[in-house]
Amino acid sequence: MYAMRTPSLVRLFFSSCVFLGLSLSMTQTFAFSSACSSLSSACWGGPSSASNSSRSSSSSSFSNTSNYSTSTSYTSASASTSACGIYSTSSSSSSSNSSAASVQCAIANANAWNTGYDFAVNVTNTGTEAVSAWEVYIALGEGHTIGNTWGADVSLDGQIITAENLQWNGTLQPGQSTTFGINGTHPGAFVQPQCISGSLPNRAPSAGVEVDVYGPTVFVDARTSTDPDDNPLTYDIDFGDGEAIRYSNAWHTYRAAGDYTVTVTVSDGELTDIHTDVITVTEYTGGNRAPIAMLAIGSDRGRIYGRANAAFDEDGDALTYIWDVGTGPTTSTSPSSPGRYVNGGAYVTVTVSDGELADTKQMFAPANCTYWYDFRASANFEYHLDNMTVYVDARDSEAAYNINWTFGDGTTSNDLVTSHTYAEPGIYRLTLSASGIPFSDTEAVTLIVGDVQDNEPPIPALVCEESTMDYIDGPVTTCDVSGTLDPDGDYLTYIVDWGDGSSSGVASYTRFAHQYEEAGDYVITLTVSDTLNTVTEQFNWTSSGQIDEPNEPPVAAIACTEVERAVEQPDGSSVEQYFTACSGVGTVDPNEDDDLVFSWEMGDGATYETTRSIDTVFHQYQVAGSYTVTMTVSDGEFTDTITREVASSGIEIPDNNTPPTACFRIIQNAIYPPPLNATFDANCSSDVDGDTLTYQWEFGDGSTATGVITSHQFANPGRYETRLTVSDGRASHSTTHTGIYGAVGTAQCEYVLTSEWSTGFTGAVRITNEGVAPLNGWRVEWQYAGGDRISGAWNTQFSGNNPYTAASLGWNAVIQPGQTVEFGFQGTKPEGIAAEVPTVMGAICE
Repeated sequence: MYAMRTPSLVRLFFSSCVFLGLSLSMTQTFAFSSACSSLSSACWGGPSSASNSSRSSSSSSFSNTSNYSTSTSYTSASASTSACGIYSTSSSSSSSNSSAASVQCAIANANAWNTGYDFAVNVTNTGTEAVSAWEVYIALGEGHTIGNTWGADVSLDGQIITAENLQWNGTLQPGQSTTFGINGTHPGAFVQPQCISGSLPNRAPSAGVEVDVYGPTVFVDARTSTDPDDNPLTYDIDFGDGEAIRYSNAWHTYRAAGDYTVTVTVSDGELTDIHTDVITVTEYTGGNRAPIAMLAIGSDRGRIYGRANAAFDEDGDALTYIWDVGTGPTTSTSPSSPGRYVNGGAYVTVTVSDGELADTKQMFAPANCTYWYDFRASANFEYHLDNMTVYVDARDSEAAYNINWTFGDGTTSNDLVTSHTYAEPGIYRLTLSASGIPFSDTEAVTLIVGDVQDNEPPIPALVCEESTMDYIDGPVTTCDVSGTLDPDGDYLTYIVDWGDGSSSGVASYTRFAHQYEEAGDYVITLTVSDTLNTVTEQFNWTSSGQIDEPNEPPVAAIACTEVERAVEQPDGSSVEQYFTACSGVGTVDPNEDDDLVFSWEMGDGATYETTRSIDTVFHQYQVAGSYTVTMTVSDGEFTDTITREVASSGIEIPDNNTPPTACFRIIQNAIYPPPLNATFDANCSSDVDGDTLTYQWEFGDGSTATGVITSHQFANPGRYETRLTVSDGRASHSTTHTGIYGAVGTAQCEYVLTSEWSTGFTGAVRITNEGVAPLNGWRVEWQYAGGDRISGAWNTQFSGNNPYTAASLGWNAVIQPGQTVEFGFQGTKPEGIAAEVPTVMGAICE
C-alpha cells in the first residue's frame, strides 16, 4: 500500500482523523491571534524574544476531541506564547511501544493563527544501530492543507502527509535527530497534529455508482468506485426485488413496474461504503426487450466453467456473452465460458447482450483439485392458459443449459419463453425438462384446454398379489394399476385406499405396496382421475399371509482369463508371472437368500472353494497348455456344473512379448436419464506386437461378454464398473470405467443395532431415498471384520455368509423420495465383545 524504505518506520497521524478507525481520547484547547507575518528560526524552537511578540489582536478559542486506540502513547502540553508572539502548544509527542522500532518522532512548536499554522517534526533514532532512511506519516484535520515544507520530501494524499528523508538527512546514528517543517492553512479551527508509530490504518473505499433505467431494465455500474489505499474491492448489488449479485456491474430486468431501492455495497474486505438509489421502472411498452440470461456451471477436478445455452431473446436478436470466471471479463459469441482451474471455487458471471440491452446471471462454482461436483438443474416455470393457447416462461429455472417443453400433443420446443396453440380441446400434460451439468429436472402440470365436450372417463383396473414372504409385522400386498385404460389417452393419477384406514395418496406411478397388520378380507378402493373425470371402483381382496416359495437350482456361469501378477522372490524382489484368474461372476440363484458354495477343479489336480460369485481364484499352471476348468455351484440342495477350456502360457512371461493395451468407449443414445442399455466398443485397444487379441467383458452386475464390440442391458439403474480384459494369449491388460445407467437415486443406507446381549444381537438396515425420483429395486451388502454372524433376517431377500447380501422384495422394492424402507436381522457374536456396526454398501447408497 505504501513504499517502505527501512524496517524502522514511524507513521504520524492527526488527532481528528476519526475516519481512519483510531480511537485516542484527547482534548486540546487553543487560543490564537492574527497570522504570523514571518517565519523566523525562532518559530521552529529558536531563542525566545519579547520583541517578537507583536501578535495580540483579538483571539478566539476552540477545542477538539478525537478517539484513538493504538499501541502508541501520547502526551500533549498546554498552550503557551512562543517567540513569534503567537499562541501555540509547546510540544506533542508519540512513541512506539514496539521493541523493534528504532525511530521516534515528535511534533514541536505547533503554531496557529487566523487560518494559518506551522509546526516542526523531530525525528530521532532511539535504537542501537544507525538507520540510512526514514519515512513518517502525519494526518491533518478536516480542511487543513499544506503550503511550504523544508527538511523532508513531503506529499499529501487526502489528509495524510507522507514525509521522507532528503539525501543529506537520511542517515541517523543512535541518539541523533533531524528536524523538518511544514506550514499551511486551516478552516478556522486548528487541530494539533499527532505522530503515530506502526502501520497506517485502513481507510474506507468510496462507492462510485451510476444507475441507468431503460423501461423495466436497469444497468448498475460501480466500476468508478475507488479505494484510497488501492485495496482490491468487492461489489454487492441488491436490486431491491429479492435479486442480488456480487459483481461490479450488472443488468437486471424487473418483473413489475414500481419504485425500487438499488443498494450497492463496496468493500475492501474490512471497511465498506454503501450507496443507494431509488429508481422507478415501467412496464414494457414496445420496442427492444432485454434478453434473458440463463447460467449452468460445471466443476471438474478444479476446472470451473459456465454454459449459457438456454439464454433467450424474445425479439430473436443475436446474442453475445461477456464471461467472467474470476479472472476478468471476456466477450465472446459462444455460450460456453472459458475454463479456469482454481482450488476452492470462484464466481462465474455472464452478461448476455443483444447489443443494446443485457441481462446478468451469476453462480458460485465450488472447486477442488481432486474431484468434481455434480449440479442438478431445477425446472421451474410459469404458465398462462388463454382458451386454446398456453404461454410458458421457464426463466426461473436454475442451473439449466438446455430447456425442453413437451406440450402433450406431440409438439415440443426448446425456447425459454414461448407459446403453443392446441388444435383441439382436450386434457394435455405440459412438461418442462431443464438439463443441467450433469443432472436434469422435470416439472409438469395437467391442462384442460378449451371446451372439452366428449371426454370419456378412465376405466379402472387393479391386479393384486400376495407377498412371497412371511413378515413379522403382517402380510404384504402389492397392487398394479397399469391395466387402467383412458379412452382419450389422458394423463392419469391414482389413489389406492387399502380398506384398513390407510391410503397411498395421489400418485402417477402404477405399482403400490401395503402391509396389513393381520390377514383378512379387505375392500380395496381405486380412484382414477384424468383431471376432468374421476372414477372410483372397489375390489375385494383377501390377504392370507405366508406363501411358501419353492427352492430352485442355481445357474452356474464362469469367467476365466490369464493375468500377470507380481510374485515375491526370496531375496525380497518381485517377478511378474502368469496366473489364470477364474470367478463365478454371472452365476444366478433364483432364491437370492440361498448360501452358495463354488467348488473349482483346475484340470491339473488343483482344487479351490469360494463362497461368492465375485471371488476370484488365481491359479498357476506349471506347464503351458490347454486345461479344462470345472466349477460346481451348490445352494445346499441343488447344484449346477459348468466347464471352460483355458489356455495357459505357463508361469514365466517371455521377455520379448509386450502386453496389449486395453481401451474402450461406452456409447449411449441419451444423456439423461442415461439408458439402461449401452454399446461397448474396444476397437481402441492395441498390441504393439500385432498379436491377435481376445476381449473379455465384465459389466459389474454379474454379466459377462466377449468380442471387440458388444451391447449390454442392465436390469436395474445404478453405477456399474465395467471391466475389459484384453489378452494376446500370453499377456493381458485390464481397464475399468464406472458409468451411470438408468435414473439412479441417492439413498442413505444406515446400519442400526436395536438390541444386544452377551452372545447375540438384533439390528436393522434403514434405506432412505434422498433423491427426487423413486428407487425401483435395491440391493445392499455388508461384511463383519470379527466373529459376528447373521442367523436370520426378515423383510428382505437375504443371502451370503459374511459378506451378506440383502435385496428388495416385491412389496418394498419401490422407495419414494423421502421414504424409508427398513429390514431386520438377528445374529450371534463372541461372548463379551461388543457387536460390530459395519458399513452398508450398494449401488444406491451414498
